[in-house]
Amino acid sequence: QAVATTACPLRADVALRLDELAYLIEHERVADDADLEDWPDLKTPAQVLKRLHATRPEEDLVFSHGDLGDSNVFYDEAADRLHFIDLGRAGLADRWLDIAFVHRNLSEECAPGLAEDFLARLGHPDEPGKRAYFMLLDQLF
Repeated sequence: QAVATTACPLRADVALRLDELAYLIEHERVADDADLEDWPDLKTPAQVLKRLHATRPEEDLVFSHGDLGDSNVFYDEAADRLHFIDLGRAGLADRWLDIAFVHRNLSEECAPGLAEDFLARLGHPDEPGKRAYFMLLDQLF
């Protein structure tokens, strides 16, 4: 999120993602492993899309990786550098997109305590509503 965004040509904002999702739904190409367990009132992709439109948050745009998890990051110990790979969904997006993905990854792959520690160290208050929004948005991709 520290990457300068001035003149960034890449978009990854909610409007773009909702347009992509509408296309996937229309062409019956949503993820076949979608997990809507956390949203038991949503039974169909169309219901998910409708909810996402109705609850669309105001965005705080930063440069986003777009799919930030442990499989897309590696640490070069010799150079003491962090590297990011698979930037196909990178661009200007809400800061909570990447935060939500990291939080989910830490919760599922490591330990819930690490996920909560990550949130505590962000330097600004948690926004659980935005985290939930971006998790729902990701379910059908």
